[in-house]
Amino acid sequence: MVDRVWRAGWFRGPGVITAARAALEGSDGAVVLRAAGHEWELHTSVRPVLEALVSGARLTFGELAERSGLTVGQAA
Repeated sequence: MVDRVWRAGWFRGPGVITAARAALEGSDGAVVLRAAGHEWELHTSVRPVLEALVSGARLTFGELAERSGLTVGQAA
């Protein structure tokens, strides 16, 4: 499975998600994450978490939660 995930352009590690050409966009009441040929529409409350992850910042779940106002469990 790791091999398939790697070839798809994704690496998921502790608090890190990377994908070639990941981008965030805003829409009415939502944030859109586009990466690796996929698109997800999410609530705007997760935008600070996504911005940090898309930028490649290495933050703990606690730091992500603090930036977004989410709980640590929600950030994880």
